[in-house]
Amino acid sequence: MDVQKLQCTLVPLTDAKLFWVTFSGPLSLGRLTRAHQLYLRHPAYVSGMDELLDFSGTSLSSLKKPQLDLLRQYMLAQPEIVLGRTAMVVNTELEYGIGRMVSAMVEFDVPLQRFVSRSVADALEWLRPGEGDQLTALHDAQAAQGIEPLDLSRP
Repeated sequence: MDVQKLQCTLVPLTDAKLFWVTFSGPLSLGRLTRAHQLYLRHPAYVSGMDELLDFSGTSLSSLKKPQLDLLRQYMLAQPEIVLGRTAMVVNTELEYGIGRMVSAMVEFDVPLQRFVSRSVADALEWLRPGEGDQLTALHDAQAAQGIEPLDLSRP
């Protein structure tokens, strides 16, 4: 039996102080928080880096209200979370609403800069106005060098 895997690809754009994380496969709260812990320990990660979290290869709709409440608690317990700005890319209007809801739940307690979009281009424009094409080319060049996705198969 072939179990679908959640994979996470980390591409640090160090000069731009941007960490680009792409998710693909089935999502769970445990997998999401494990991915976050892994990229916080990545050698190129610097506290305060902005994040582009690309969820277009997965679905946030698998996270229900209890998981979203736990995600909020997890985010509030991470001091690094408030230092940088985060842009999330999602697929559907439902996921857009979920992303905005999570942002609002956390922003109620901590002033954060979060942006939810249905396109990478819009997310990059919010993070780095006018630099989207250059950052996409840099991301693609680094990803083409054979970055191995992290397997986050455990639930």
